[in-house]
Amino acid sequence: MTLWLEGHLFDSGLINQVLDIIESHECGFEIKECRFRQTNGSTRKSKLVLGVSGETAGALMSIETKIRILIKVIHKAQATMTRYNDNGVHGEPSSTSAVTVESPVEQKVLIFGSGLISESLVECLGRRGNRQILVASDDEDRSRIVAQKARRGSHIGLNMTTVGDSELSELVKNADIVVSVLPAKMHPHVARACISQRKDLVTASYESEEMKGLDIAARQAGISLVNEVGLDPGLDHMSAMKIIDDIHERGGTVTVFESLCGGLPAPEAADDPLRYKFSWSPMGVLSACQNAACYRRDGENH
Repeated sequence: MTLWLEGHLFDSGLINQVLDIIESHECGFEIKECRFRQTNGSTRKSKLVLGVSGETAGALMSIETKIRILIKVIHKAQATMTRYNDNGVHGEPSSTSAVTVESPVEQKVLIFGSGLISESLVECLGRRGNRQILVASDDEDRSRIVAQKARRGSHIGLNMTTVGDSELSELVKNADIVVSVLPAKMHPHVARACISQRKDLVTASYESEEMKGLDIAARQAGISLVNEVGLDPGLDHMSAMKIIDDIHERGGTVTVFESLCGGLPAPEAADDPLRYKFSWSPMGVLSACQNAACYRRDGENH
């Protein structure tokens, strides 16, 4: 179903509770449109078009009922909600409450690796009922535990140091997208299988020279090899550009920009010789420290 909500959705905390209701029914949601606008002088209201997908019509009806009750209880939200069919998404809500519930598109995600990062990744991607998550790892017991974090998770034992190209390609072939959270040196092996099967690949690692060398082959195959989609690197890049773009849009000039990301504890908690808290593989941290750095200062690259 599609829900059109309008009011003080964020400052009242209403939207947080709406999303909690949807997740408590094990349903998925997609924010199709979100707008903020000025009304009545300085009063800021927001509009949200929310697509909600569930396995039964009963679950959707229960969600709708609870949200309507919530709107009545949270007076300061001054919110209204209309449920309507997909034909009205890009215009005003239709006058009828009829709704068309479509089965969401089935998605198959193949994840290589079952380390600490995998657990959060699988839990996040596996919340939707239309998404199958397959965890491939040489530690079968661990991959089983990780796979259970998804609503529709499964696992397979796979040793990347001994697996043949044909076996790896066959595994990749059945996926819609591949995510590798293996050690960085193993990404190229996965990437070559993705190129052969024309499947997009996402990793959280710094882009190595070997991965860069696969760029032309990936372009020819019509796929994307997307690296550095983690916290550092990844979210730090995006948050940096958000800040810089915002300054430029307001007519400002960036003279100096420095960023520190990840692993830096509060002073009272910095109780080890490195003054650093490992949230990922210590060997990976030390390896990353050996990477060459490039930065720009006073208009010059260093």
